[in-house]
Amino acid sequence: MGTVISPEAKEAINALLRSHGLDLDELLKNHSTSKALSRTEEWITMAEAAEIYRKSRSTIYRLLRKYDIETHKLSNARGGRVLINARSLQQHIKSLPSVKEYFENPQK
Repeated sequence: MGTVISPEAKEAINALLRSHGLDLDELLKNHSTSKALSRTEEWITMAEAAEIYRKSRSTIYRLLRKYDIETHKLSNARGGRVLINARSLQQHIKSLPSVKEYFENPQK
């Protein structure tokens, strides 16, 4: 639900913004676009996750099975597309030990 601005208030705001080379309608349009982008970027595909974290798709699948990473399956079909919560995946990847740490302190 958007905020309603009276025509008088809108004109007064635009008068102030014009002195800085700005326009209220353009600012509001850019703001709503950036909010929509941030909402859609919360979920990424398997291929995007593999590319972002430079891991194979099979490694990403293994991480999804091993840890409690939030996912959403788009269909019930076998092999259906899976979306991954980017923040959840990032938290788990950050918590993973480096290769050096893994071999210095092996877990049983």
